[in-house]
Amino acid sequence: MIALVENQRFSLLEKLTADVLAIAAEHASVHYAEVEIDKPHALRFADSVSLTLSTNK
Repeated sequence: MIALVENQRFSLLEKLTADVLAIAAEHASVHYAEVEIDKPHALRFADSVSLTLSTNK
């Protein structure tokens, strides 16, 4: 996950969150995964923007 985030550029928070979730969910021992990505100061009048995605296998 660290390599994914450090080595790629993401225009959309949704794409980054989905890709991190896919990495977490690909492991056989994972039956449920939830990922929250937070981007501080993404909008002028907001402290942060975040997105949460989850999956059941």
